[in-house]
Amino acid sequence: MKIDYYRRKDFTSLSVVADNILNLLKNKYEINEQIVGSSIDVERNDVGLVYGMPRDVLYLRRNKKRYAGLVCETHLSDKEISLIKDSDLDEIWLPSRFCEKFYNEAGFTNTRIVPHGIDPLPIGKCLEDNILMVYASYSSKTWSTLRKNPFKSIEAAQRFDKKIILRTTPQKYYNKVGLNGVEFVEYQENLDDLYDRCSCVLCPSDSEGFGIIGLEALARGIPLISTKTGNDYLDDMCYIHIDLPVTTDKIYYALDELYGNWQMYSERAIAQREHIINKYSWDNIELGELNGSR
Repeated sequence: MKIDYYRRKDFTSLSVVADNILNLLKNKYEINEQIVGSSIDVERNDVGLVYGMPRDVLYLRRNKKRYAGLVCETHLSDKEISLIKDSDLDEIWLPSRFCEKFYNEAGFTNTRIVPHGIDPLPIGKCLEDNILMVYASYSSKTWSTLRKNPFKSIEAAQRFDKKIILRTTPQKYYNKVGLNGVEFVEYQENLDDLYDRCSCVLCPSDSEGFGIIGLEALARGIPLISTKTGNDYLDDMCYIHIDLPVTTDKIYYALDELYGNWQMYSERAIAQREHIINKYSWDNIELGELNGSR
């Protein structure tokens, strides 16, 4: 079967996962790769898979394209729900049970969980024990950024007298706030170097659909503080959990727990590393079969 595979052209965890899903599909199908927003060929395959956001469905609808699947984010607006329902998708591909809950509540029953994996990763060197890493959106003024709680994280770290590395771009919006104890790095900064510099990865998101950053932290043996929002792989792992809704106090207490028991959490993080690498490598991700006909 031939498949048209559409994905967003941006540098986010979404695009990283999309690239890996594409490689897995190539092992089973003949793939014609296309970028969302580009012109669609007149001669195209009957089956298409778009990997992106809910609004990307509109792009294919305008071109009268039929699709067998979709992978997208959580917290759907009424407009997005209507858009996806009108598209009459054969399947909706989602990365986690957390995401699936929102789609089921919106009335979608044709969902399939397609988890994301990781590549083999070197163990973190933890060269600078006093540095935290907080991941924010690449678009600093967006709702997506605010729900990742960078400002609450910064305030909590300042109370704890810890420095934060904030990976984001652009920096102008944050600089206006007058933040102290924050080191800004570009969004495309080398991840290996950043992981080596941190003693903890902090992911206090209200609605992270993918959670790939937390997964990479565990695979590197770095202690993790996170909410359980899309991080289904955390069910049997040792990490410090922040309950929703996220507050500055909750982040502060999580930091206090980690660094007050640093040796224990550090040893556990290293010990569970092989479990994560073996269970959640891309080689162990199963996509299943696409349905090529109605």
